[in-house]
Amino acid sequence: MIKTVEVVDSFFPSAEVLRQQALAVDWHRAPPPDAAWLGRSAVEFVPDSATLGALRRLTTPRDDAWDRGARACFALTDEATADSGVWQLDEAEWTAIVWLCDRDERRGGISFHLPRTAGQTDPHADTETMFIPTAFNRLTLIRVGTAFRPRYRLGGSPDTAGLTAVIRSAPV
Repeated sequence: MIKTVEVVDSFFPSAEVLRQQALAVDWHRAPPPDAAWLGRSAVEFVPDSATLGALRRLTTPRDDAWDRGARACFALTDEATADSGVWQLDEAEWTAIVWLCDRDERRGGISFHLPRTAGQTDPHADTETMFIPTAFNRLTLIRVGTAFRPRYRLGGSPDTAGLTAVIRSAPV
Protein backbone atom coordinates (compact mmCIF):
# COMPACT_ATOMS: atom_id res chain seq x y z
CA MET A 1 0.00 0.00 0.00
CA ILE A 2 1.30 3.46 -0.90
CA LYS A 3 0.95 6.20 1.71
CA THR A 4 -0.78 9.29 0.27
CA VAL A 5 -1.64 11.37 3.38
CA GLU A 6 0.01 11.69 6.79
CA VAL A 7 -1.13 13.91 9.70
CA VAL A 8 1.11 14.98 12.59
CA ASP A 9 0.11 17.37 15.39
CA SER A 10 2.66 19.70 17.05
CA PHE A 11 4.97 19.47 14.04
CA PHE A 12 7.20 22.57 14.37
CA PRO A 13 9.03 22.95 17.71
CA SER A 14 8.82 26.75 17.36
CA ALA A 15 5.49 27.14 15.55
CA GLU A 16 4.56 30.33 17.41
CA VAL A 17 7.70 32.05 16.06
CA LEU A 18 6.76 31.01 12.51
CA ARG A 19 3.22 32.25 13.07
CA GLN A 20 4.50 35.67 14.15
CA GLN A 21 6.76 35.82 11.06
CA ALA A 22 3.79 34.96 8.83
CA LEU A 23 1.54 37.53 10.51
CA ALA A 24 4.21 40.21 9.95
CA VAL A 25 4.04 39.75 6.16
CA ASP A 26 2.41 42.60 4.23
CA TRP A 27 -0.34 40.43 2.71
CA HIS A 28 -1.75 43.36 0.73
CA ARG A 29 1.42 43.22 -1.37
CA ALA A 30 1.43 39.42 -1.70
CA PRO A 31 1.07 38.00 -5.19
CA PRO A 32 -2.42 37.00 -6.36
CA PRO A 33 -3.67 33.47 -5.60
CA ASP A 34 -1.42 30.77 -6.98
CA ALA A 35 -2.65 27.16 -7.05
CA ALA A 36 0.93 25.95 -6.72
CA TRP A 37 1.16 27.59 -3.27
CA LEU A 38 -2.45 27.15 -2.08
CA GLY A 39 -3.67 30.71 -1.93
CA ARG A 40 -1.78 33.97 -1.65
CA SER A 41 1.91 33.22 -1.30
CA ALA A 42 4.32 35.60 0.30
CA VAL A 43 7.75 35.12 1.79
CA GLU A 44 9.59 32.03 0.70
CA PHE A 45 11.90 30.53 3.30
CA VAL A 46 14.42 27.70 3.40
CA PRO A 47 13.26 24.83 5.60
CA ASP A 48 15.88 23.90 8.19
CA SER A 49 17.57 20.50 8.27
CA ALA A 50 15.52 19.32 11.28
CA THR A 51 12.28 20.02 9.41
CA LEU A 52 13.49 18.23 6.27
CA GLY A 53 14.72 15.32 8.39
CA ALA A 54 11.30 14.98 10.04
CA LEU A 55 9.57 15.07 6.65
CA ARG A 56 12.03 12.49 5.29
CA ARG A 57 11.23 10.13 8.19
CA LEU A 58 7.49 10.45 7.48
CA THR A 59 7.87 9.46 3.84
CA THR A 60 9.28 6.23 2.47
CA PRO A 61 12.95 5.52 3.27
CA ARG A 62 13.86 5.30 -0.42
CA ASP A 63 12.24 8.64 -1.20
CA ASP A 64 14.94 11.26 -1.81
CA ALA A 65 12.50 14.04 -2.81
CA TRP A 66 13.44 16.14 0.26
CA ASP A 67 17.18 15.76 -0.47
CA ARG A 68 16.84 16.91 -4.09
CA GLY A 69 15.62 20.33 -3.01
CA ALA A 70 12.62 21.68 -1.17
CA ARG A 71 10.90 25.07 -1.30
CA ALA A 72 8.76 26.63 1.36
CA CYS A 73 6.57 29.68 1.75
CA PHE A 74 3.93 31.17 3.99
CA ALA A 75 0.50 31.07 2.34
CA LEU A 76 -2.79 32.72 3.16
CA THR A 77 -6.10 31.30 2.01
CA ASP A 78 -8.85 33.77 2.79
CA GLU A 79 -12.51 34.17 1.86
CA ALA A 80 -11.44 35.39 -1.61
CA THR A 81 -9.33 32.31 -2.43
CA ALA A 82 -10.91 29.46 -0.44
CA ASP A 83 -13.47 28.17 -2.93
CA SER A 84 -11.32 27.44 -5.96
CA GLY A 85 -12.29 23.83 -6.64
CA VAL A 86 -10.32 20.66 -5.98
CA TRP A 87 -6.55 20.86 -6.15
CA GLN A 88 -4.29 18.08 -7.30
CA LEU A 89 -0.65 19.08 -7.10
CA ASP A 90 1.56 17.24 -9.55
CA GLU A 91 4.70 19.37 -9.50
CA ALA A 92 6.22 18.04 -6.24
CA GLU A 93 6.48 14.50 -4.90
CA TRP A 94 5.15 15.72 -1.52
CA THR A 95 3.40 18.84 -0.24
CA ALA A 96 3.48 19.59 3.49
CA ILE A 97 0.86 22.01 4.84
CA VAL A 98 1.26 23.19 8.44
CA TRP A 99 -1.53 25.31 9.94
CA LEU A 100 -0.30 28.50 11.64
CA CYS A 101 -3.80 29.73 12.49
CA ASP A 102 -4.70 30.97 15.96
CA ARG A 103 -4.56 28.19 18.58
CA ASP A 104 -8.30 28.55 19.21
CA GLU A 105 -9.23 28.51 15.51
CA ARG A 106 -11.00 25.27 14.60
CA ARG A 107 -12.98 26.30 11.50
CA GLY A 108 -12.25 24.54 8.25
CA GLY A 109 -9.62 22.04 7.25
CA ILE A 110 -8.68 19.94 4.22
CA SER A 111 -11.04 17.55 2.46
CA PHE A 112 -9.80 14.75 0.22
CA HIS A 113 -11.62 13.52 -2.87
CA LEU A 114 -11.79 10.70 -5.36
CA PRO A 115 -10.33 11.78 -8.71
CA ARG A 116 -12.77 13.26 -11.21
CA THR A 117 -14.14 11.01 -13.89
CA ALA A 118 -13.44 11.75 -17.54
CA GLY A 119 -15.55 14.61 -18.82
CA GLN A 120 -16.56 15.85 -15.36
CA THR A 121 -16.44 19.64 -15.39
CA ASP A 122 -17.96 20.70 -12.05
CA PRO A 123 -14.97 21.21 -9.68
CA HIS A 124 -17.22 20.59 -6.66
CA ALA A 125 -18.78 17.33 -7.87
CA ASP A 126 -15.97 15.14 -6.52
CA THR A 127 -16.76 12.62 -3.81
CA GLU A 128 -15.21 13.55 -0.46
CA THR A 129 -13.44 10.58 1.14
CA MET A 130 -11.80 12.16 4.21
CA PHE A 131 -11.71 15.45 6.13
CA ILE A 132 -8.84 16.69 8.35
CA PRO A 133 -9.86 19.64 10.55
CA THR A 134 -7.75 22.72 11.20
CA ALA A 135 -5.52 22.78 14.29
CA PHE A 136 -2.59 25.01 15.17
CA ASN A 137 0.75 23.43 14.13
CA ARG A 138 -0.96 20.43 12.47
CA LEU A 139 0.99 18.99 9.53
CA THR A 140 -0.89 17.44 6.64
CA LEU A 141 1.56 15.72 4.29
CA ILE A 142 0.09 15.01 0.84
CA ARG A 143 1.62 12.81 -1.87
CA VAL A 144 1.63 13.85 -5.53
CA GLY A 145 -1.62 13.20 -7.41
CA THR A 146 -3.89 13.26 -4.33
CA ALA A 147 -7.02 15.34 -4.91
CA PHE A 148 -7.85 17.72 -2.05
CA ARG A 149 -9.51 21.05 -1.29
CA PRO A 150 -9.24 23.42 1.66
CA ARG A 151 -12.56 24.03 3.39
CA TYR A 152 -12.89 27.32 5.23
CA ARG A 153 -15.34 29.60 6.93
CA LEU A 154 -12.78 32.35 7.26
CA GLY A 155 -12.39 36.08 7.22
CA GLY A 156 -10.22 38.23 5.06
CA SER A 157 -7.36 39.14 7.40
CA PRO A 158 -4.29 37.04 8.29
CA ASP A 159 -5.43 36.52 11.90
CA THR A 160 -8.79 35.07 10.76
CA ALA A 161 -7.80 33.36 7.48
CA GLY A 162 -6.12 30.04 6.71
CA LEU A 163 -2.52 30.88 7.52
CA THR A 164 -0.10 28.08 6.64
CA ALA A 165 3.52 27.19 6.03
CA VAL A 166 3.69 25.16 2.81
CA ILE A 167 6.77 23.06 2.08
CA ARG A 168 7.12 21.31 -1.28
CA SER A 169 9.64 18.63 -2.06
CA ALA A 170 11.59 18.46 -5.30
CA PRO A 171 9.65 17.89 -8.53
CA VAL A 172 8.65 14.37 -9.47
